[in-house]
Amino acid sequence: MAKENTLQYVLLGLLAKQDLTGYDIKKLFAQEVGDFWCARHSQVYPELRKLEANGLIASHTGTTTDLDGKFTLTGENGQ
Repeated sequence: MAKENTLQYVLLGLLAKQDLTGYDIKKLFAQEVGDFWCARHSQVYPELRKLEANGLIASHTGTTTDLDGKFTLTGENGQ
Protein backbone atom coordinates (compact mmCIF):
# COMPACT_ATOMS: atom_id res chain seq x y z
CA MET A 1 0.00 0.00 0.00
CA ALA A 2 1.39 3.39 -1.00
CA LYS A 3 2.08 5.89 1.74
CA GLU A 4 -0.18 8.94 1.43
CA ASN A 5 1.41 12.36 1.63
CA THR A 6 -0.64 14.06 4.33
CA LEU A 7 1.69 17.04 4.68
CA GLN A 8 0.15 18.61 1.59
CA TYR A 9 -3.27 18.55 3.24
CA VAL A 10 -1.94 20.12 6.43
CA LEU A 11 -0.29 22.91 4.40
CA LEU A 12 -3.43 23.49 2.34
CA GLY A 13 -5.49 23.62 5.54
CA LEU A 14 -3.19 26.23 7.07
CA LEU A 15 -3.27 28.30 3.88
CA ALA A 16 -7.07 28.04 3.75
CA LYS A 17 -7.17 29.99 7.02
CA GLN A 18 -4.76 32.75 5.95
CA ASP A 19 -1.93 33.63 3.59
CA LEU A 20 1.40 32.61 5.11
CA THR A 21 5.12 32.75 4.44
CA GLY A 22 7.19 29.60 4.72
CA TYR A 23 8.58 31.02 7.95
CA ASP A 24 5.04 31.55 9.30
CA ILE A 25 4.23 27.93 8.48
CA LYS A 26 7.38 26.72 10.21
CA LYS A 27 6.47 28.77 13.31
CA LEU A 28 2.99 27.20 13.36
CA PHE A 29 4.56 23.75 13.26
CA ALA A 30 6.77 24.71 16.19
CA GLN A 31 3.83 26.07 18.18
CA GLU A 32 0.19 25.14 17.53
CA VAL A 33 0.44 22.35 14.97
CA GLY A 34 3.51 20.85 16.58
CA ASP A 35 1.42 19.33 19.36
CA PHE A 36 0.06 16.74 16.93
CA TRP A 37 2.10 17.05 13.72
CA CYS A 38 5.82 17.37 13.09
CA ALA A 39 7.43 18.56 9.86
CA ARG A 40 10.99 19.62 9.26
CA HIS A 41 12.09 22.65 7.25
CA SER A 42 13.45 20.22 4.65
CA GLN A 43 9.93 18.82 4.20
CA VAL A 44 7.85 22.00 4.22
CA TYR A 45 9.53 24.01 1.46
CA PRO A 46 9.74 21.20 -1.12
CA GLU A 47 6.08 20.41 -0.48
CA LEU A 48 5.16 24.08 -0.97
CA ARG A 49 7.01 24.02 -4.30
CA LYS A 50 5.08 20.90 -5.36
CA LEU A 51 1.76 22.48 -4.44
CA GLU A 52 2.72 25.57 -6.43
CA ALA A 53 3.80 23.49 -9.43
CA ASN A 54 0.43 21.72 -9.32
CA GLY A 55 -1.39 25.07 -9.33
CA LEU A 56 -2.90 24.66 -5.88
CA ILE A 57 -1.06 27.59 -4.30
CA ALA A 58 0.74 30.69 -5.54
CA SER A 59 3.76 32.45 -4.10
CA HIS A 60 4.04 36.20 -4.06
CA THR A 61 7.72 37.05 -4.04
CA GLY A 62 9.19 40.30 -5.20
CA THR A 63 5.87 42.12 -5.02
CA THR A 64 5.26 45.38 -3.23
CA THR A 65 2.01 44.28 -1.64
CA ASP A 66 1.27 42.91 1.79
CA LEU A 67 1.46 39.45 0.20
CA ASP A 68 5.22 39.71 -0.40
CA GLY A 69 6.80 36.36 0.35
CA LYS A 70 3.47 34.72 1.20
CA PHE A 71 1.80 31.66 -0.21
CA THR A 72 -1.90 31.81 -1.04
CA LEU A 73 -4.44 29.29 -2.20
CA THR A 74 -5.45 29.54 -5.82
CA GLY A 75 -9.00 28.80 -7.00
CA GLU A 76 -10.64 25.41 -6.65
CA ASN A 77 -9.17 24.27 -9.97
CA GLY A 78 -5.80 25.96 -9.64
CA GLN A 79 -7.03 29.20 -11.18
